[in-house]
Amino acid sequence: MNLEHFQKILLDSNAVMALTQQESIDDQKVVLKVASLKKSTKLYISILSIYEMEYGAAHAPEPEIAERTKLAIQSLVIEDKITILPLTIQGAQIFGERTVSK
Repeated sequence: MNLEHFQKILLDSNAVMALTQQESIDDQKVVLKVASLKKSTKLYISILSIYEMEYGAAHAPEPEIAERTKLAIQSLVIEDKITILPLTIQGAQIFGERTVSK
């Protein structure tokens, strides 16, 4: 298997919202970029981005924004097109070490 044909991309919560909302010109740019990726490209999002999106939904100034955010989260889980990366003990240790050193 030739690994140079595989690419992995970690999306942030803004990119995921852009993919699901597709309202602004910037959202459309994200959609076009993702659509132009090779089929072998794997898309990922950190569970922390899901936390961020849930927080945003819970504190949204308008019910419509909260609903759109909740639908975006549901589509991530249901469609299974983007892998959600979990938290790990090793990641927590690295975070702790970096937090202390700053």
